[in-house]
Amino acid sequence: MPFVISLLQESSRQFPGTSRCKFLVEGQATAEHPLGVSQCGIYNERPSACRVYPTKFDKAGELAVLCEAPAPISGSSHPAHRLCARPWEQQDFDPIEQVQHLAVAKFEMNFFFKLAEAWNARPRDWQVFPEFLQMVYSNRIRAEADCHEGECDETDQEVEARPIVRFPRLAA
Repeated sequence: MPFVISLLQESSRQFPGTSRCKFLVEGQATAEHPLGVSQCGIYNERPSACRVYPTKFDKAGELAVLCEAPAPISGSSHPAHRLCARPWEQQDFDPIEQVQHLAVAKFEMNFFFKLAEAWNARPRDWQVFPEFLQMVYSNRIRAEADCHEGECDETDQEVEARPIVRFPRLAA
């Protein structure tokens, strides 16, 4: 059975019956903010997917495009679906930093797809998966002397054309 990695969700304490990102720190309601003010608890270390939201690359992969945030659930009167005070605007983002975040997110997503392909080619028991992740991520930086047959000198086109995924293999 293939596995998927995703951010953990848990029940919201502020809005019972809804879920939230595990890392969202929910603020209590006040007179000034009747729905509370919540913030990311790992903002400086947040995942790439969170850093780029709500932007994506244009088709050429050169410019950041600001996407519309999803509309509240149709017909819902739940206060959790009205938390965004206003739509995002271009001025909310640093034009250099946002494109850098998108480039990193694209690179990480490509790496993740290769990682998932390697695992799903021979899935094992779920308890071995964290060990597999640790092994793969701990071997992402290699000394040039450890490269075999010029593999560290390959061009991007050679790497993309190569059908082999260079991940360490788990012992059988």
